Amino acid sequence: MIRKKASGACRQFQEVLRHGDELGLFKVKGLVAAAGPGHTVVCTEEGEVYSFGAGANGILGHGVERDEPYPRLVEAISDLYVTGVATGNKHTVITTKQGGCYTCGVAWYGRLGHGVEDEDVLVPRVVEELEGKKCGDLAAGDDHTVICTEDGEVYTFGYGGLGKLGHRGGNSEMTPRLVDGIAGENVEGVAAGNYHTICRTAEGKVFLFGDGRYGKLGFGDTKNQRSPKHLDKFEGLKVSRIAAGTHHSVFCLENGEIHTSGQGESGQLGHGGLADQLSPMVVEALKHKQVIFVAAGAVHTAVCTSDGEVYTWGSGAHGKLGHGGDADELFPRKLETLSGHSAVSVAAGHNHTVVCTETGEVFTFGGEPIEDSNSGGLESDELCDYVAETSTHCQRFIIGY
Repeated sequence: MIRKKASGACRQFQEVLRHGDELGLFKVKGLVAAAGPGHTVVCTEEGEVYSFGAGANGILGHGVERDEPYPRLVEAISDLYVTGVATGNKHTVITTKQGGCYTCGVAWYGRLGHGVEDEDVLVPRVVEELEGKKCGDLAAGDDHTVICTEDGEVYTFGYGGLGKLGHRGGNSEMTPRLVDGIAGENVEGVAAGNYHTICRTAEGKVFLFGDGRYGKLGFGDTKNQRSPKHLDKFEGLKVSRIAAGTHHSVFCLENGEIHTSGQGESGQLGHGGLADQLSPMVVEALKHKQVIFVAAGAVHTAVCTSDGEVYTWGSGAHGKLGHGGDADELFPRKLETLSGHSAVSVAAGHNHTVVCTETGEVFTFGGEPIEDSNSGGLESDELCDYVAETSTHCQRFIIGY
């Protein structure tokens, strides 16, 4: 089985963008994309979905286990208007305007929500428990899935170890199950790390559950939380953005402040040291900035500000911070190579980072050499690599594991 790293998807996406005009993919505005370790899924403004990259286990949704070097329309749902996409380690999640959720890929632990775990799903299949429900935000962790409905409900399914599904236990869920511990809170945003889940309400409150190691849940200890618990650290304030890394959490307040908690061994918290932080602590270096978008990779963090600047910090391995080397950064550092470009969103994968600008430009940096693939041995980019300028305006990227 061919395996590709997140960088594979990233670099393949570069090639796709260079050939965008030929493929006809970039004749629309409003691109939403999700990238897993070895595959990428693209949603156009017209509601079409294209996928490419490593195709093992049906993760691309084309009905075959075959790699796709360029975007291929996911024909099985071409009659639906897709509104959101997310990718986990070995699965893809899609939501539609008509309502409902579709999943494909590896079914282990129930992460696809179809009630079985021993059958790969090669084309997107409707999750029957959510059929007809209007879905809003969505997130895919390593082996679990989180769906937020337009009614503010949250459903989780997949591997339930450490309580990351929020159902007061550690059992896996083969089908979507309502997180009743947060019922009535009007949730509108969700984030999924490998081991924990974050929910944000329309009122700006935050609830967390799952693995508490390193203090990533922010409650002042390292205890696991098997049901949603309100983080009262921000009482009286409104959280506007959330992001979940492997062992750290990022909270963006409406006033533009950034707070982080969890593991700090690579500097990913941005406080100038390597210590873990058991409760959210403001990133002082950015207090004078209005942060509007946040992303958390495995061990690095990236944000963009209201004036279009991008700051990265944490592990610099493979050049994923974009500063021309692989050194770790303990404080937020401005990405000077993007001066003159106004960033509107940023995403962080395991070993790479993606930045989108208001003019539709896409910049990527980081990544490992791709092993056991037919990609030709693409290598890491340490400085920002300009991908393409097309008529497409990227709105958001969701980078998986």
